[in-house]
Amino acid sequence: WRRSQAVLKEWNEHTERISSIAACGQVVVSGGFDRKVIINSSDAKTIALHGPHNSHFVDPKHIRCVAICPSHIAAGGSSGIVYVWARDTLELVQELKFHTKE
Repeated sequence: WRRSQAVLKEWNEHTERISSIAACGQVVVSGGFDRKVIINSSDAKTIALHGPHNSHFVDPKHIRCVAICPSHIAAGGSSGIVYVWARDTLELVQELKFHTKE
């Protein structure tokens, strides 16, 4: 990615509109109405994170927000659940259900 160019990088891994993006260093994470969380890095790597039951669909409804830090990636959806992955292994390590109506 070069800051001197108008478009830093274009990707089209989402099949529906993107609702949230976050960046940390050379990595951008996006979440969308297709229920997916996608990681894009400056080395042209694109990875779809796996949700519960090893599915590419993270949330049963859609992703509303994503966050990334040096050690973790998080995404929250309309279901009220926040999913957390270890950034180095991309393993789903926690599901936080504090925001559900149950």
